[in-house]
Amino acid sequence: MNAGRTYYVNKETGISQWEKPDGPAASMSTVQCSHILVKHQESRRPSSWRQENITRSKEEALKQLEGTGSQLKALLIRPPER
Repeated sequence: MNAGRTYYVNKETGISQWEKPDGPAASMSTVQCSHILVKHQESRRPSSWRQENITRSKEEALKQLEGTGSQLKALLIRPPER
């Protein structure tokens, strides 16, 4: 079982691995995110592998998502220097 582990896939080369790569692919220009999930106490299943009982309110979850969205948008405007 690999719950909680990150699986890395280089879409340019097709190489996939469990170990974190040494650095980004040289020609990498985009990132893909399937979904971002922030559970709250009213979620259908208010628990996760990280936290047995989620006590975050719906409003707190939305605020956290908005913050994550803002961070992602900022990266689109000004990507980090390499």
